Amino acid sequence: MIDFFRSGRYLMLIVAIVILVLLVLGLSSRVNEMRQLSAEATRLAERQNALLRTQAVLGTQVVAAASDERVKQWAYEDAKMVLEGEGDHLVVPLVDEQATPEAPPPVEVKTQSVENWQVWLALFFDQDAP
Repeated sequence: MIDFFRSGRYLMLIVAIVILVLLVLGLSSRVNEMRQLSAEATRLAERQNALLRTQAVLGTQVVAAASDERVKQWAYEDAKMVLEGEGDHLVVPLVDEQATPEAPPPVEVKTQSVENWQVWLALFFDQDAP
């Protein structure tokens, strides 16, 4: 047994054990990093799929908005345009430049006198002024 400790085999066994421990620690850290990267890859793949679905929906909306029927609907309803030859006529109300606008009827304003102490009382105690 004493021969084993004095020989180079003991030293080689210790070196081999240290190397194995370092390899296991390195492998463990790499496995942990691989799990993190695969989880991130999964999240990015899900995000990419969501973006591709959004792109498909927006693409169909662009095609629908550029269709002739949608452009015609926009022109009639929003831009107030008419198509010549279909019997449509654009009605533009004319305003007489000489006409004067009617004034609204006068509004009656009721006033009542309030003493200063009543105003302060209302301010301090959050009451409506009389």
